[in-house]
This record gives sequence, C-alpha cells and structure tokens, in this order.
Amino acid sequence: VMMHSGEQLYGTWNHESNVTARCWRGMVVPTMPTTRSASSVPSLIDIITSDGTRQRPYCTWNTGPCVWNSTSKATCALELCRSSGFTTGTFFNTTNNPCTSGVTASGYYGIMMQSGVQLYGTWGHESAVTARCYRGIVMQQSSTTPHPRTTPSATPSTSTIGASTTVATGSVLVSSTGTATHPICTWNRSPCVWNSTSQYNCALRLCISAGYTAGAYVSTSNNPCTSGVTATGYYGVMMH
Repeated sequence: VMMHSGEQLYGTWNHESNVTARCWRGMVVPTMPTTRSASSVPSLIDIITSDGTRQRPYCTWNTGPCVWNSTSKATCALELCRSSGFTTGTFFNTTNNPCTSGVTASGYYGIMMQSGVQLYGTWGHESAVTARCYRGIVMQQSSTTPHPRTTPSATPSTSTIGASTTVATGSVLVSSTGTATHPICTWNRSPCVWNSTSQYNCALRLCISAGYTAGAYVSTSNNPCTSGVTATGYYGVMMH
C-alpha cells in the first residue's frame, strides 16, 4: 500500500512495514457528535454525485484493460465519498460506462478505478458516479459464514475509528503478508511521514483488499519511512 496515495503496486521499495488492522464488513451506523451544536454537525448520510472537482471527482481509468464491474464501481464510490469528507460509501448509479464513453472534454479530478488514486487530467473516458455516503462507524452484519480469507476473532472486539467513535463488533484482525489481498504498507514519493493519516490509509486499503468494508489501524512491525521487512518483491499500498 503506497502511503502517499493508497495505490496498490507490485515491486521492491526497501522501506515497508507489515500493518495489522481491525476490519469490518457490514453496514454503517452513524454516530452523532455530542460536543458540537446541532447547526455545526455535518450530514451523516448523503447522496453525492461526481462533478469533476477535487471534492467530487469523476470515475475514470489510466491503465487498461478497463473493466466496469462491482469492484471498480465500489472503488470509485468509496473514494468519491472519502473525497467529500465521509467515512465510507456504496455505489448507487452512474451516468455511463466510463470504459467506453465520457462526459466532458475538459480537465477534471478523477479517481482511477483500478487503484483508487485521484489525479487531475483529461482522459476522455469518465463517468459521474452517484454514491450513498456515510459518516460514522461500520457495524458488522450477522453471518454464519466466516470470511474466506480470515478467521473471525473468538469474541467481539472493541476498536476506535477517528477521535471518539468506539466499535464493538465481531471484527477480525488482518495483517499484511505482501500478497494482492494482504498488501504491505510502503511509499514511493518523498517526504515519507508515518502519522495517523498514513496509518489510516494503509489500514483501510489493507481491509478493502482483503474484502472488507472498512478498517482501523491497530499496529505495525516497524516505521516504513526508516526501515523494511523484506528484500523480495511484494504487493504494496502507497501510504500517502
């Protein structure tokens, strides 16, 4: 996971860490802040549509082949919501298939559907995605079938997302291994800053790669800005 952008790439960067995150799959349960007046509390659930701005980027692509499926739709919806200041989001609809047509000939901010990275440019193939966006916590839906890539913890776990949001769910701990579904946290653009933002980016991308809805940073093997854990090639998410 590239800590700068959240993009996942395969290579050898020499500075990386194995991140452990607590991951959830399910629905979002908004939590109303209690320290601010009602007039200052932002919307907890909203419908957001792309308009090509940095806060509402279009969905596009810059490496082929382009595949417009549930995965690319989910990536564009999630990053659209995150760009608008929400915790997470789900795909609702779109204006067109961005693999075959576009909506503008002008420059715009776009989410690369393969990686989730936001860039500015003109690609000629893009769509205005509409997503349901949520600000709050993610509660796991009840299920008798464990996730195929991980083993659920024996007892419900408690963790924190953001400054004051506590979650008590049947969440699972997921750790990086360097595979496509469990990428290591790394970076490819200086300066490298290992802080709460880069830790969140790596944890979220690790959980999404493993098939979960959201996640929170728990721990890491080392500071990836100053040291590494392997000299061989691996899948990594760019932390910034």
